[in-house]
Amino acid sequence: TQVRAAHALARRRVKSLDVCNVGVPVSQYDLAFTLMAFSLIALDGVINDFDQTLTPSEVDDYLHLWRVLGSLHGILDDFNPCNTREDALEILKDINE
Repeated sequence: TQVRAAHALARRRVKSLDVCNVGVPVSQYDLAFTLMAFSLIALDGVINDFDQTLTPSEVDDYLHLWRVLGSLHGILDDFNPCNTREDALEILKDINE
């Protein structure tokens, strides 16, 4: 698709400029998606698959941990799926539909 072609061109351009000599740059979308796989989908498993009840405080604490981990991995707040409990639970609802 056009988006993948644009990303491939951008990667080649960055590599040719030798400005990223530690590997291929990763997009915010890819970073956020990976964070979501480890955080929100695990949270969904605890709540739904293991039929556990978590308090709002426990969910907030768990999401805070993953929000910080996402930040340490370079995810900008605008792209972090763990910003608020409401946002995270809305994403989970969309995934489960």
